[in-house]
Amino acid sequence: KSIYELQQTRKNIIDYIDVKMESIAPNLRLLVGSSLGAKLIAHSGGLKRLASYPSSTVQIMGAEKALFRHLKSGDRPPKYGLIYQHPQVRGAKWWNRGKIARLLAGRISLAARKDVFTHDFDPEIFNEFTTKAEEIEKNNPFPTKTTKKRKEEKRRCFE
Repeated sequence: KSIYELQQTRKNIIDYIDVKMESIAPNLRLLVGSSLGAKLIAHSGGLKRLASYPSSTVQIMGAEKALFRHLKSGDRPPKYGLIYQHPQVRGAKWWNRGKIARLLAGRISLAARKDVFTHDFDPEIFNEFTTKAEEIEKNNPFPTKTTKKRKEEKRRCFE
């Protein structure tokens, strides 16, 4: 009985978030969904602050620990944070995830700005994103090979 009640409570919360996101940020909700949109808004401290962030910040939002580890010790920089939860990013091949995450972060910035400043609902943001994400997957069917020379150049940059 208690498990059933917890499931019902969770369902009620998800429904509530969905209704609120539709009224507050319809473009963001269409692009990333209610749950991920709410997480991004909560992490940034509000929809207006999310709209003011550049897409590079939106891309790594939620991966601060990895970012500071990169800055401190020269580890590889994070490619995505919270937006990894998006099905297009998570479902992409590993060599395309960074490209799609960068594209999604740019579209999230646009969607948040439309929601805050113009209040216009534009379903074309989502359509453009899916088209370009499919194009990235089609144009990069195999991982690019990094040569030993390129790896050495990258290593020297971090020293």
